[in-house]
Amino acid sequence: MKIAKIASVTLLALSLAACGQEVTNTDESPKNSANSSGSQSSSESAGDGASSGDTSAEPSEESSESSSLTKKFGSTFTWDDKVAVTVSEPKPYTPSESAAVDGSFKKFVVVEIVLKNGSDKPYSPGSDFMTSATTGDVEADRVFDSGNGVDSPMVDVLPGKSLKWKEAYGVNESGDLVLKVENGFGNAAGYYQK
Repeated sequence: MKIAKIASVTLLALSLAACGQEVTNTDESPKNSANSSGSQSSSESAGDGASSGDTSAEPSEESSESSSLTKKFGSTFTWDDKVAVTVSEPKPYTPSESAAVDGSFKKFVVVEIVLKNGSDKPYSPGSDFMTSATTGDVEADRVFDSGNGVDSPMVDVLPGKSLKWKEAYGVNESGDLVLKVENGFGNAAGYYQK
């Protein structure tokens, strides 16, 4: 009986590990990753070890991991569930007096995020989509400023629809920002940088 339980738990763990989804980087309108070719181009595959088909031309493990997960601001990440996100280039930003900010940063930037739901069910970015950021060698401080329209979305996005919102961050003097985007549990994260 004990061996059967261990076998069941092992089988469940292997099944869950196989559920991870793939993120595809695109510089054009969001596409389903199944439409991408096996060769690396502007639609590079960036899954949790997932392959885009042609394993003979795969780059080394280290270079593949960093290059396929990182895009320039303004580019689009599309996951295999057909949810796509584009993050604009950071722009200088001045928080309002009512903004929630960390006093350790004196410089701030704002980005516009556009999420397109290409899936067949409603998507909730407030609970399913996450961002975090770094500036230099420290964590960037997220700014909440509803007076300037900088806040987290709290609505569902219906299939085929898009939603725009702004996020702001306190950054170091260089203004450097690396933004991590995550689409729910089990999907590969994407990173934006200049």
